[in-house]
Amino acid sequence: MKHAFSPLPVVFELLPDLYSAAGANAGCDGLLVNEMFKGYFKTNEQIDASVRSFLQTKAFVPSMKFEEYLLEPDMFIT
Repeated sequence: MKHAFSPLPVVFELLPDLYSAAGANAGCDGLLVNEMFKGYFKTNEQIDASVRSFLQTKAFVPSMKFEEYLLEPDMFIT
């Protein structure tokens, strides 16, 4: 789960719809375009349907098993 970055994995259990958002409802909102990307990306019913369809093929049940990954200082840039 690429979004699983937290110093306290138990926090994920507090997320509403954790399991359905990754599973049955994957992609339900279509393409999300936040303020930062407005003007670069757009969406419409056809794009949203395509995104929903694709993300449904990637649906999964979170295992809630995590491994610690240390980020070395040389991995960062200013």
